[in-house]
Amino acid sequence: REQEEYETLVGGIDVRILSTWEEDRQRGYVERFELDPGDVLYLPPRIPHCGVALTDGCMTLSVGLRAPSANDMVSRLAEIMTTSIAGKAVERITDEDLLESNDAGNSATANDDNN
Repeated sequence: REQEEYETLVGGIDVRILSTWEEDRQRGYVERFELDPGDVLYLPPRIPHCGVALTDGCMTLSVGLRAPSANDMVSRLAEIMTTSIAGKAVERITDEDLLESNDAGNSATANDDNN
C-alpha cells in the first residue's frame, strides 16, 4: 500500500502532493467540506487534502505532526535527565560500610609498614 502511495506523488519536492488529485476528483473520490469562520477540520495522518480559502477574510492552514521515534524519545529523556539533576541525584552511589572497612584496613597496613 505504501509503495502505491509513493507512486502517485509528484516527484522532486519536499512535500507530498498527489499527482492524481484531479483524476480522483473527477471520479468522485474527493469530498468537499465548507467551513464557517472559526471552524476546524481535523484529518488524520496520511489523508490527502486540499484547502482553498473561499473569501478574502479567511485562510487555510495545514499542520503536519510527526510522531517521534523511540530513539528520539530516549535521547530527549537522557538529555532532560542529565541537565535537570541536582543534589543527591548527582552524588555517586557508595557503600559506606565498605569504605570504612577499607579505610581501617589501609590504616592498619600503613602502620604495619612503618614498624
